[in-house]
Amino acid sequence: MVFGLLAGGVQMCATAANHVRQQIILSKMHPDQVHALPLVHLKQSLTSQWAGVKQRVGEHLAWLPVHRLSTAEHRELLQKRLDLVDGELEAVEQAMAAMHRPAHDETANVH
Repeated sequence: MVFGLLAGGVQMCATAANHVRQQIILSKMHPDQVHALPLVHLKQSLTSQWAGVKQRVGEHLAWLPVHRLSTAEHRELLQKRLDLVDGELEAVEQAMAAMHRPAHDETANVH
């Protein structure tokens, strides 16, 4: 999707540059006729095209589960992960302690 957007943006710029080049060539070939569009119209056209692209991209991105996190949301997610890791670490420590306890109890009974 990102590649498509990038390609579309490059294509839009290339089309605009080609259009300007063609208008310059036409104005040089026939200086008595006005073929060239004023740059204001070209800018308005590009601006409206860009607005349409942004709107379509926004519509497609609306259903994606990806969004920008605020600092508070990011800290909350990090805290949840830290709590999860702490819980897992505690479980591993308890399992290791349980594994070592019977070995110590058996050596105490042997003497």
